[in-house]
Amino acid sequence: MSAPDSLDRLVGDLLAERFAAVVAAAQVGPAIYELVAGRYERRATVLTSNKSLASWGEVVGDTALMMAITDRLLHHGEVFYLRGSSYRMRGKEVIGATPPPTAPAS
Repeated sequence: MSAPDSLDRLVGDLLAERFAAVVAAAQVGPAIYELVAGRYERRATVLTSNKSLASWGEVVGDTALMMAITDRLLHHGEVFYLRGSSYRMRGKEVIGATPPPTAPAS
């Protein structure tokens, strides 16, 4: 059994939150590729990121490798762009922020 097969059995469906949030070491790119390529057309993979797809090449330091990864992710995938305030921050006090203006009483 190859490494991607054994990893696929271990992981099952994969959700990677905040993908591309930090720049990874150079050796991480090939590992990410192997993970995604091994799951390609076989298992569900969900990634969330606060970075645009155009900037994902910076994550692994290799734009061509990142293009191969995104190609496999997007071939049968869907991309959802969400705008607006954070659901997690809803109802929480933001320190140092100016409160929203209130509507004048009529």
